[in-house]
Order: sequence, then C-alpha cells, then structure tokens
Amino acid sequence: MVNYIERVNKSKLKKGEPELTQKEKEKIEHTINDLINLKGYNIGTLTINHNVDEEKVADIFTRVNSGGVKLTENDFILTLISVNDPDLRDNIEKFCNNNKQAVIKLMNLEPKHVIRIAMAYIFKRGRLKYAYQVLRGIELKKGSNKIEDETAKRTAFTELRFGLKNVLNIENWNQFEKAIISAGYLNETNITSTNALIASYILYLIGKYDFEVDNNLLRNLIARWFYIMVLRGTYTNSFETTIQEQLNEVLELDKNKYSFKEYINKKLRLLSTDDYFEQILPEELSTSSTNSPSWNAYLAALSVMDVKALFSDLKVSLLFSGNLDGTKKSVERHHLFPKEYLHSIGITDDKDTNQIANYAYIEWPDNIEISYDSPKDYFPKMISLFVPKDRIRELKLIHALPDEWYKLDYKEFLNQRRKLMAIVIKNGYETLTNKNFIEE
Repeated sequence: MVNYIERVNKSKLKKGEPELTQKEKEKIEHTINDLINLKGYNIGTLTINHNVDEEKVADIFTRVNSGGVKLTENDFILTLISVNDPDLRDNIEKFCNNNKQAVIKLMNLEPKHVIRIAMAYIFKRGRLKYAYQVLRGIELKKGSNKIEDETAKRTAFTELRFGLKNVLNIENWNQFEKAIISAGYLNETNITSTNALIASYILYLIGKYDFEVDNNLLRNLIARWFYIMVLRGTYTNSFETTIQEQLNEVLELDKNKYSFKEYINKKLRLLSTDDYFEQILPEELSTSSTNSPSWNAYLAALSVMDVKALFSDLKVSLLFSGNLDGTKKSVERHHLFPKEYLHSIGITDDKDTNQIANYAYIEWPDNIEISYDSPKDYFPKMISLFVPKDRIRELKLIHALPDEWYKLDYKEFLNQRRKLMAIVIKNGYETLTNKNFIEE
C-alpha cells in the first residue's frame, strides 16, 4: 500500500502536480483495505426445497430483490407464464414494447394490462387471484381440495396461448381504438380511466368472438359503452368486483349478437337517465379539475357532434387531433370570465376562477385578443366579427352559453352553464346512439 502511494506521488511530481494530501492518502488506504476485505465477505444464500411451488419461489425471489415488496396476482401470473411458457411471456413483452405510441395511441399498454384483459376475456375471471389458480390447474368449485391438476393446467395454458392471439391482434386494437375515437376521445390526454379502456376492450373481444357481433354494430356499442362508463366512473373503484359482475352477467346470455346488443343497451339505459343528466351531472361539473370525467365528456360531446370551436370555422375534432401546423397549440382553453376581470371584482381563489364551467376552447389567435377584456366588452364584439346572426342561437346552444351570460353574476353564470353543459353531454351521447358506424 505504501509503495502504491509513493508511486502515485512520483507520478504526480513528474507531471508538475502537488503530492497527495494526508486526507487523500487515508482515502486510498481505506479503499484498498475494503477491496482486500472482500475476500472475507459473507454472502447470504437461500436454499429452496425442490417441491416448493411457483408462487412461493416467485414470492421469495421478489422479496429478496425488492426489499419486501408484496407481489401482486399480476406478478404471480406473469411469473407462472415465464416458468411454463417463456415464449408466451416474450410475445407479451414484445407486443407492448413494439406498439408503444406507434399503433396503440390511446394508452401506454403494459404486460399487466394484457394479463388483465386475457384473464377476463379467455377465462372470464375479473379477479386475478382466481385466474392464477385456473392457470395452475386448481379447481375453483366450492369444497375442492385446491390441488393442482397437471391436465387442467395444460388445458388452461393451451386456452391462454390460443386466446392471446386475439388479445394481441393489432387489427383488433385498431378497430377498438376507432370505436373510442368515434366516442369523441381523440387522444390519451382526454381519457381519465385506463380501467375503462381495459374493460371496454375486454367487452369488445367478447362481443366479437363469443357473440360474433358484426364490426359496425360492435363499434357503435363499444363507443357508447365507453362514453357512459367513463362519465359515470364505473371502473374507478372496486374494478375487479365490477368487471367480474359484468362477466357473470355476460355468461348468462344466449350466444348471439342480439342478446349482447340488448345487454349493452339495458346497462346503458340504467346509467343514462334523465335524472342523472339533469340533477347529478351538473353537480359533478362543479369542479376546477380539467382532468375530471365530466369535463372530458363535455369535450368528447363537442367532437361527437362535429361542433366548430368558439369563434372559429374549424371543427373541435380537428383542433384536438393535433394535426394542424403552428408553433402554438391549435386550440386553447379560455376563461369566459377572464381571471384578471374576476380578480378586479374580488374573486381571487383559483378554485373559483378556474371552474370548468368558466372554460371554453377557442382557436388560439382569437384568445390573444380577448385575454384581458371583461366578457361584456369582448363577447358582443367577437360575435359581431365572427358569427353570422342566423348562427348566434346555435353557437350558444352547442357551447352551453346562457342567454346574455356576460351580464350575469359570476356564480349564477356557473350554475346556469353547468346545466347547459350537462345537456351538451347528453346530446353527445344521443348523437352517438343514433349514429351509424359504416365508415371503415
């Protein structure tokens, strides 16, 4: 060690550099000692009995490598697939990696999502702990001995391999995403629930393969399903319980497209009542969160109804698609009652000024001109410049603007506009319901 330090000092002197300080010498000594002591370092090992099942092996492995983090059922299933069919696991991984934002645009698809979809579509298991037992060949009937059956296990993996071809079929994803886009959800930023996407794709696969529903009808059903399920937050809580209940209901249906269609329509009728749109939805719109399901449903409705942006000749659907040129965003969210104006009348809390009922989307060059004006000053002027007289009433209706809204007390304006926004969302759903999806 001393010889090494001397050699370093001689080398530094030759280069015209100062010798090592005492602190640097001590650091070198400690580092060399640590390296020498590695020869006597004890490495802990675990010996696992040969008859331990995959679940326990996976649990031990993950705990050792993740500091005691508990495995999920999804982890168990992926591990089980890796042990029994590594090529299948590779196929899942490759599909997710190859299609990130290339083909599948509405979600960041991960292996855990594929597993969730596959277990529900193939085995009709919404609860992954039971799907895991199916893959292990364990009988799920009440009173069974919970012993693995190799024949049942091989059968389950055969079904998994066959069913995953449909789950990972890129054409299925293309058709499914067309349905979601047709529902007005044009990009990932407008979708507040990945669970709703997963559940809707499960239903799409079941409709296509189990009930042989033709493509146009299926696309319409799935579009409407997604629209209402996201709006109502159906899959926000207790996802596994909700999806299992729906799978149980589907299993009771006759295997034809008419029973599937009626099932979808019946479920949607229960969730899209007049009471909901008139009483509950306006309250849900009482928020400043632009990530709320109700706000995104409002934007989806504007797209479904092919509405033009406020003070613009361009359709909202085009503005949100992001296909227009320009250094700024094609469309901007504008405060109908500008924040500066609200501040001047004593309304300063962001929760009040940023209420979603105070927002409208307009083409951005116009937003520059009206950003700092009071509504009673800018709105009549913009109307006269950009809206023909015979279209003023239509513009107010489709953009949920109360009559002479700019003259209203701010809180009264918010109350009235929420009710009108709820009507727009309802009209969007009714437009979607009456639409024929014949375009390919």
